[in-house]
Amino acid sequence: MKKIRLIALVCLLITVLLPLSACGDKPVQYKTDVSAQAIIDNCADELQLNPVDEDYLTFRMALDTSASDSYAVYVQNSGTTLDEIGVFRAVGDDTAALTEMIETYLKNRNDEWTGMYLVEEYPKLRDAEYRVIGKYVVYGILSEEAKAQFFTAVESYLKAD
Repeated sequence: MKKIRLIALVCLLITVLLPLSACGDKPVQYKTDVSAQAIIDNCADELQLNPVDEDYLTFRMALDTSASDSYAVYVQNSGTTLDEIGVFRAVGDDTAALTEMIETYLKNRNDEWTGMYLVEEYPKLRDAEYRVIGKYVVYGILSEEAKAQFFTAVESYLKAD
């Protein structure tokens, strides 16, 4: 009789708790049709950075944008700050090539640090980050505070309603 009660209790617990386990958070859905420029325009005004052209992107930064159908890169091109952001939208849903491109770019920038900027700027480069947000790869070479604000703004902007 005790075994039957125990089995009944276990079955009751499973019946009650199993549906609750399905109540977890749904995966976040992101927009896929927003241009990289629109993201920069809506999420980075306070950074006061300047866009780079295709030649600068290809020759100075050595970025191959063939895996992206929309991109925008902004840098601080006056003074001695390292501030820089970039947004790349993947062709299709595969962000692997863009992720590899940004990882390589940030590693090379870090390896080539020559001290041409103020020493206080190096932590921005050392701690540079990128994030994959849906089909977008976004990077920032910014202070910790500016980087957090930028990534939060981009993720919020891209969340599907």
